[in-house]
Amino acid sequence: MHIPDGYLSPLTCGATYAISLGVIAISVKKVSKELDERKIPLVALGSAFSFVIMMFNIPIPGGTTGHCIGGTLLAIILGPYLSSISMFLSLLIQALLFGDGGVTTLGANSLTMAIAMPFIGYSLYNLFTKNNSSIKSKIVASLFASYLSTGFSAFFSSLILGIQPIIAKDGNGLPLYFPFPLKITIPAIVLPHLLFFGFVEGVMTALVLNYIFKLDESLTFENKKHISKKFSFAMVLLALLSPIGIILPSIFTSQGAWGEWNGEEINQIAGFIPKGFEKLGTIWKPLFPDYSLPLLNSSNFVFELIFYIVSGFIGVIMFFALFKAVKFFLKKGET
Repeated sequence: MHIPDGYLSPLTCGATYAISLGVIAISVKKVSKELDERKIPLVALGSAFSFVIMMFNIPIPGGTTGHCIGGTLLAIILGPYLSSISMFLSLLIQALLFGDGGVTTLGANSLTMAIAMPFIGYSLYNLFTKNNSSIKSKIVASLFASYLSTGFSAFFSSLILGIQPIIAKDGNGLPLYFPFPLKITIPAIVLPHLLFFGFVEGVMTALVLNYIFKLDESLTFENKKHISKKFSFAMVLLALLSPIGIILPSIFTSQGAWGEWNGEEINQIAGFIPKGFEKLGTIWKPLFPDYSLPLLNSSNFVFELIFYIVSGFIGVIMFFALFKAVKFFLKKGET
């Protein structure tokens, strides 16, 4: 569901940026009043976790792929405001450094994955549970909340993409940006998430939350050093395992996620390259496009696997450095 550059009209980009940055600003303001600095390492871990699990691309029949997001899981653990900030930062790093999702479309991607998913998932989880609910009930509730929020997130993405042929056309009546209408985007994006990826997201959420409940049933993380060490080890393990995200698609000859094509692929599928896409599609040059190092031989699969791991560690290190800086300035502001 990472919408690339060139897929959305400037009007759509501007509107989604305004909404997303407005929500993030509100979240920052709310969190700044309540944030316990002892939880900052956990927020960094949340951002890193979201970043890394999105590297695990899972192929399905039909030649497409998808991945977990972690929005509802983070919302249950950190609350919707902190989780939105964490996921926004994950999407920002993905777009700027790796070209996973566009810079012009960051507002839209944030709206669907960093805002809609955690807030909807958190609301559904609280709807399904009570303060005195058993751990088992909370685990089951997290599964269903995560499944449903994934479906909503996919639906919003399909709407944003599907309205592009309606709102932006060239002089010949051809779409300027994403070329496929709602009758194609809704089933193409929503159905795979309802039939497969939503269940994967739900199971992932339930399994991780079950593990976290075993460490701290209250989710207050009083023994944060002990928990942070375990989570940090998990981040290292996930980064090392991240090449699964390119090995599985290569085994099943999957072509990548639906609606995340380059110009050549759009031309093959739609029969033309939208003029707006030609202008905006290459507006940003990421340092490590598609989690690769351009200087290396891209046709060498071993190099590709190695730098995929390196990319995972780059992302994780950046989040910890960022939140270390935040913690430093918070302490400095108190003195």
